Amino acid sequence: APVAFDSSAGLQSNGSIQLFAASSAGWVEQARSNSNLSLNKVEATLQRSTDAWSKKSGVNIDEEMATLLNLEKSYQAAAKIVSTIDQMLATLMQVVR
Repeated sequence: APVAFDSSAGLQSNGSIQLFAASSAGWVEQARSNSNLSLNKVEATLQRSTDAWSKKSGVNIDEEMATLLNLEKSYQAAAKIVSTIDQMLATLMQVVR
């Protein structure tokens, strides 16, 4: 039997519950599809922006990390040398006394 529905839903204002439910499902699917399209556009814009920034800045994270690791190893080696020289000088000073 036809039923009157609120017209603010943007669907037919009277008809069967089955027709209203089918129309509602179509409306929800259309809204989901529109949201998905918008999300895809935003993601594509983000990717293009990230690529452009990366090209502009010229920074390669992998290269920077490798350089940082080499610098850290060099620092450790230099610290070990300084420590060894300090121990040698301390031993020398004890022998001289």
